[in-house]
Amino acid sequence: MLTRQAARLWSIELRAIRDAVQAPLPGNGLRASLVLSGLLRFMLEAGRAAAPASPARQLRERIDADEACRRSLEELAADCGYSCDHLRRAFHAEYHIAPQQYRMQRRMARAMELVMGSGMTVKEIAAHLGFPHVTHFSTAFRAAHGRAPSDARRHGRIPPPGTTG
Repeated sequence: MLTRQAARLWSIELRAIRDAVQAPLPGNGLRASLVLSGLLRFMLEAGRAAAPASPARQLRERIDADEACRRSLEELAADCGYSCDHLRRAFHAEYHIAPQQYRMQRRMARAMELVMGSGMTVKEIAAHLGFPHVTHFSTAFRAAHGRAPSDARRHGRIPPPGTTG
């Protein structure tokens, strides 16, 4: 829905386009194009903001925002205002993957980023990502990436923490 303030802004923008097109000055064609592209961008963003996110998308956004994976799916579902069962079905229908699998993929992608690009030890990374034991983290990392975190770091030519390389 177009608000009164947005309608006034659109009216001003449209007059600027009309004036730029009608005046035969060298930069006016470009000015009209720029104003028109700004107006179109505004319309697209307004349409995007008006469309509510699906329950599955809401859950996905919350999973993505929970970088350290500290919150349970039950907590995330409660934030969305839906039951866990409803969100599991909706998520699978929309993304063709279970939310728990998606969450583990995101967690392991984050783990690889930390292993390859941070100075954190494997133990620190495991704790940061919410794994109760380093062995649990290493097992999950190996299942996701085909090698242990220390091997990934070594093969990525990133020196382990505490060494110069």
